[in-house]
Amino acid sequence: MKTAWLFGPIGPPTPHPPFVAIYIVCLTQLLEAPATSSATTGARRDSSTDMSSRRRCDAGPFASRRASGDVDCSRRALESPGHAPSGSAYPALVEFSVATWNLHQGGLHAAWDALSTLDADVVLVQEAAVPAGWTPPAGVRSWPPIDRPDLWGSKGGRYWSAGVVVLNPEFTVRPFADLVVRAAQGPLEEGRPGRTGVLAACNLELQAHTVVTVASAYGMWERDAAGTSISEGTMNHILDDFLPTLPSEQSVVLGGDFNIWIQPHQGAVWPAYQAIFDRLTSAKLIDCLQAEDGWGRAPLADCSCGGGPGCRHVRTYRHRWQPSSNPWQNDYVFASESMARNLVACSVLDDDAYWALSDHCPVLARFAFTSPVL
Repeated sequence: MKTAWLFGPIGPPTPHPPFVAIYIVCLTQLLEAPATSSATTGARRDSSTDMSSRRRCDAGPFASRRASGDVDCSRRALESPGHAPSGSAYPALVEFSVATWNLHQGGLHAAWDALSTLDADVVLVQEAAVPAGWTPPAGVRSWPPIDRPDLWGSKGGRYWSAGVVVLNPEFTVRPFADLVVRAAQGPLEEGRPGRTGVLAACNLELQAHTVVTVASAYGMWERDAAGTSISEGTMNHILDDFLPTLPSEQSVVLGGDFNIWIQPHQGAVWPAYQAIFDRLTSAKLIDCLQAEDGWGRAPLADCSCGGGPGCRHVRTYRHRWQPSSNPWQNDYVFASESMARNLVACSVLDDDAYWALSDHCPVLARFAFTSPVL
């Protein structure tokens, strides 16, 4: 059928000279062969990406859209995301992956180098400060800009902050409402904690007419009047400033180290933390790790919920770097409904190589959709 697609309908079998048969066989093999991705993300994408993309296309909510005819998952579309043949019935398929990772107090050179190993187009970083002398790979950009170290810091003596690192050189990066500054330096109610460096956001143009707002949030610890460390003040501040700025139906990915956990403590999620999750739900933002029934994960060992068959919790934080500490989840990726319905996978990168660089491990979410986002 691939030969028919190229040459048009084929009539009844007729004898062909040998060289014609060889020509047709070679063309068929050429169409079957995996295409290489030339410049999308350099060494991070190779011919194996096409097959993994095809497998992801067969899973999750994307499968139902494919079955209904909304999306084409053929090899032609997967090999050329964004470049369907002119006049073809096959829509362009856009693959987009977002990771979030707390780099721990600025991040070692090795941690910044490791960003390119996450197989992500974009990494939302927290506790991040561009190391002196660090040279980003060609095409890498960020918000705040890498060459503006004065913006990679926070009020209150800490020199690290939230940021968005864009690894895919084909994306166009545009600032989003200057939230790096506005989030903590706008008007504050009396007694309400405020910090710079707790939120970084930008718009990414993946292709023409496909724009996604990505935001990195850092639920920095504050002390309340009683001297107790809390993070919910910062997270509420972030949501106060960020959510009202979003246009209706905007495609959004919000991730980061929220420093709150979804696991129950003494039988229930802490009310202050639950209130933040409720705000995210009211804003129609979907927890990517908990979508698709937690992606079929096994119960988390030693989880505070008891770890029964219904446990879909994950661990993203080791207190004082200790594997034996309570397995809390501090890190999240949330997506708007327009993005979440195109979510094909979300997982914790629980790897010793990442744990050696930070007391947090990365979370990676993958999306696949036609352009523009449906």
